[in-house]
Amino acid sequence: MTTETIKKQYEKLKNEFGKITNSMTMKRFLILAQAQKIAKKIYGKSFSIRKLAKDFDLSPTYTFELLSLNKMTKTSTKLLRENKISAAKMSLICATTEVANQDEFTQFVIKDELTYDDISHLKHRTKEEIEKARLQKAIANGFASKLTSTRSLLSMIKKLKMLLKLDITDFQDKSKPQIFKELEKLQISIQHFLDNNK
Repeated sequence: MTTETIKKQYEKLKNEFGKITNSMTMKRFLILAQAQKIAKKIYGKSFSIRKLAKDFDLSPTYTFELLSLNKMTKTSTKLLRENKISAAKMSLICATTEVANQDEFTQFVIKDELTYDDISHLKHRTKEEIEKARLQKAIANGFASKLTSTRSLLSMIKKLKMLLKLDITDFQDKSKPQIFKELEKLQISIQHFLDNNK
């Protein structure tokens, strides 16, 4: 058996496992969503996700993630139906991302092939955080080409030069010490880069 054949078998098993997991996740979500409505009638004001989780012998975190699929946007729903993203990843995105940033973050997850673990380690889902995470992943894995890395660096320099044209009074007073500290650290990094690459 060739290495290529073994790899194909492995990929086939991954796909089969993914389909089963997706199906189970969606079935559990549909059951829990229906149960949530009924439980609210039973428990009234004392209802909580924790109670629902206990009744179904699930962890509160997992229950919250599953029910968060109720917050899927039309775009996210379409991507899930097209199997562009797994139900498990989508539930985590819905549970931890503002609806306003959901579509952009979902596209980022799909394009950069982020794992469930990758998603869980991103603390914020703002546009800035998404761009930062994308850059960190590109640096860790190596840019696709020298052109890409060149454009990324020049783009960052351009943005920084524009921001440095602002007066210090344009920033929050409480953030000024941090700004000065970070700029000083950046200055050292730039000098280090220049000294080692000239």
